[in-house]
Amino acid sequence: MGFGDAIESTLTKTTQAVWNVEAKTFERFKGPPRMLTVDDDLQALDNTAFIKDGKWTAEFVISIFDRRDETKSHKLAEELMSLLNVKKGEVHWKRIEYFVAVPRENICVDLLQAGGTQVFQAGPTYPNGIMSQEIAFPDEGKTWTRGDRVVFNVITPPNFPELHNLTTVFAQETGWGVISGIASVNFFY
Repeated sequence: MGFGDAIESTLTKTTQAVWNVEAKTFERFKGPPRMLTVDDDLQALDNTAFIKDGKWTAEFVISIFDRRDETKSHKLAEELMSLLNVKKGEVHWKRIEYFVAVPRENICVDLLQAGGTQVFQAGPTYPNGIMSQEIAFPDEGKTWTRGDRVVFNVITPPNFPELHNLTTVFAQETGWGVISGIASVNFFY
């Protein structure tokens, strides 16, 4: 590992530690995290798995937003577009919806590998509505190697309007990944 890699690794660990302290402090004021409800909307990003402490681990990045505020978000986006002289219909809502959505904090989600049996929890979301914890996930009796892919489904409550999942690509311990939920792009070596 080079000097730049060591600095990057230290910064990542420090950032994660600060977020964990912030989450624990936040929990003291807001109480324990709650689970996803039909009033929430989410975006689950694809990720890259790596071996950490002998277990396959991935940083599960999931953003949760307030579904009920979608109307307010549409109105805000329309007002912003009119200020920028952008004509109605020139901007596709699906491309900007998460930039104007209201984040939900202190929420956890349950995940299940497609075809698996072991549910595990990710979260909670930070005050910005994003969770990004590194989680060693259940191996479900499988032996994964570099280049393998697995889909994890977000377990949603009854009457949740859509299904969500994310794809995990397995990389070497020293590999790197680009996370993307919209384009589903993953690079690894």
